[in-house]
Amino acid sequence: IGKTLSGKTTLAMKMARAKQKQGIKVLVLDPFLDPNWNADFITSDQNEFLDVVWNKSRQCAVFVDESGDMIGKYNTVMNELATRGRHWGHKCHFICQRSKQLSTTIRTQCSELAIFKQSLADTKDLANEFVEPMINEAHKLEKGEFIYVRDNAKPLKLNAFSI
Repeated sequence: IGKTLSGKTTLAMKMARAKQKQGIKVLVLDPFLDPNWNADFITSDQNEFLDVVWNKSRQCAVFVDESGDMIGKYNTVMNELATRGRHWGHKCHFICQRSKQLSTTIRTQCSELAIFKQSLADTKDLANEFVEPMINEAHKLEKGEFIYVRDNAKPLKLNAFSI
């Protein structure tokens, strides 16, 4: 989660490459079809994407870029992806500008959060939701910096461009 040009997609693409090096397939739903994903499967078509996710793959890294747009259009099916994806062995990643663009159902399924620069109001909401005070500092982050929060682990401040 983070403002435009904060480093979200850069980090996600690095994560995707790391998954591929581990032999894990990468599936991407991206309205821009950015070729820099270098994904095993990429589409901007929600139906095609979900067909591959549910019927043609298991144990993949699944990325939904511009989730605010994609989930805004397809909230019910994206809720299913967040709640059922792990049953297919998928690790789902939702990339968006503001947490409120994602339904509460999707946010509560998140066991990890990379938060880039946000408004003060958004950082307070996320800090409360994830019960992590360090998130309150996200409005002060510089380009590329993010706070990484994972269940039962100490939060970290990292830089997407140096990973």
